[in-house]
Amino acid sequence: MWSGGGAALTSGYSLQSLRDEDDASARLFDVVMIATWLSPVSLVHWPQGVRVVKRSLQTVDSIGQRFWLDLRALQRRLVDADHSADKKQSAPCPSEFEKDAMRFFKTFLVFAVSVALLGAIGRGMANDEVEAQSEQAETVGTITGQVALPAEIPDWFRGGELSLEKAMVVVEGMYRGPRLKRPENYREMSNEERKAWFAEFEKTDAYDEYQRKKREAYESRPVWTFPVAADGRFVVKGLELGRYNVIPVIPHLAAKGKEVASQSWGSAFKQIVLSEERQSIRVGKMELKLQNVVMPGDVAPSWTAKRYDGGEIKSTDFLGRYLVVDFWATWCGPCIAEIPNLAKVYEEFGGDQLEIIGLSVDSSIDLPSRFLQKRPVPYPHGYLGAWHDTETTTQDFGVQSVPSIWLIGPDGRVLARDLTGEKIGNAVRAALEKTAAKK
Repeated sequence: MWSGGGAALTSGYSLQSLRDEDDASARLFDVVMIATWLSPVSLVHWPQGVRVVKRSLQTVDSIGQRFWLDLRALQRRLVDADHSADKKQSAPCPSEFEKDAMRFFKTFLVFAVSVALLGAIGRGMANDEVEAQSEQAETVGTITGQVALPAEIPDWFRGGELSLEKAMVVVEGMYRGPRLKRPENYREMSNEERKAWFAEFEKTDAYDEYQRKKREAYESRPVWTFPVAADGRFVVKGLELGRYNVIPVIPHLAAKGKEVASQSWGSAFKQIVLSEERQSIRVGKMELKLQNVVMPGDVAPSWTAKRYDGGEIKSTDFLGRYLVVDFWATWCGPCIAEIPNLAKVYEEFGGDQLEIIGLSVDSSIDLPSRFLQKRPVPYPHGYLGAWHDTETTTQDFGVQSVPSIWLIGPDGRVLARDLTGEKIGNAVRAALEKTAAKK
């Protein structure tokens, strides 16, 4: 494309013809051609690009020569004017003098613009080269491995027949959460003193703010997905040096967003560090650990829990109402941080249309019982059982960690999952408004 422009220039607008015509607008055309020749589109076509730069430098040099010629002509005109004055002769015609001065000014302007343009493009090329070298130096990491299916499928698994055709590899980058402000004498504290300090800290607004910032940092972490070959092999290239979580998964059809790993029928996990010494890492064969997945639109699994005052509470007790289910434990800091959020939603929406239930998975019923006596909450609670004894419920829901907060509709189908913070109230409000609009 640029060669055609060059041909037009040499045929109709040669530098020699510009000198003969002494036309500043024609020289300005040369400046435009410099910008065209030095455009990024032209520079990528090497070795033509080398000739482009050479021709552009010649053009600037020619315009520079024209500038000095016009300067000398103007100087001669001034000398002639002085000489004529000394001999009392008539001075050169003012119109001719003004014409020479204007010609000099135009030539100087074109020359200055040409030099500035060439310098700016040169600096841009240098910066681009430095950035390209920097990017190449930083994005050198490679991860290779292979995804493998488990040899046996357990009876409780509801994901049907598995295939690596639907598998992918999720790579999570690290994130920096907020720093926990501990007492100055924290190192000198005993374990009991530390637990006592943290228990008091959990009751403060500072703790809620700390958990909020921690949650926001986690949700903003970088996440990428990469394909898997038919035999399960995968290659991840172009990563910056750093720490990563490598998570092969077979996602649910409705899985989306950064939480795809928790919305998958099977997953594996390995943390690696790419460094100058280890820029390429083989993670080997990673066998998927199966789990059930319940997504919005699916029927929520049934459950039964113990009341703290005796008796039982069942999922069927809430049919016909919206229900928020919170799987939690007293040893879970983020679980404790969500209690004020759940209480706020209950106080605003709780009643005939909405109920909230907290289901503890502590090691004994005494732990949540004592906790709730010290920190009463407005919504009901039940004890589901110790985590290792609640496999029927947690496996059915696919709960891998707590807190795990769900919104279930009056018909028993899941409306939302993985709710935290303000998302809880937003999901409830949207569901109730939708119901009201139908009436």
